[in-house]
Amino acid sequence: MKWTVTALTLLGGGLPAMGLYFAWRDFGTRRKELQAKLERVDQIMSDPAIPDADKSSRLEQEAPPEGSWTDVLYGREYLQLQLLKQTVPDISRPAVLAGLGLLCSTTAGLLSIWADM
Repeated sequence: MKWTVTALTLLGGGLPAMGLYFAWRDFGTRRKELQAKLERVDQIMSDPAIPDADKSSRLEQEAPPEGSWTDVLYGREYLQLQLLKQTVPDISRPAVLAGLGLLCSTTAGLLSIWADM
């Protein structure tokens, strides 16, 4: 019983920690991608060597947009949908790990109370 409670307690702490790590890693990767792309856009737009007429075509070649002008008209709806599409799959693994950690911790707590009776 002692080893079961110890293992469940360790899982109860380790699984949520792993979930937080995966969430931090996945969101950090996407943030770096977006930051690099927007920095390239800023470089192209502020480069005095590129004529203004060529900047638009250069942007579409080197940093193609993920949206269109229609997205501007429905910007609010589009942003909400994109947030859900990107966030929910990225959060599902950490949420499952955190849930399993809670279940293990609760079971370990109940077992330790039961074993002391």
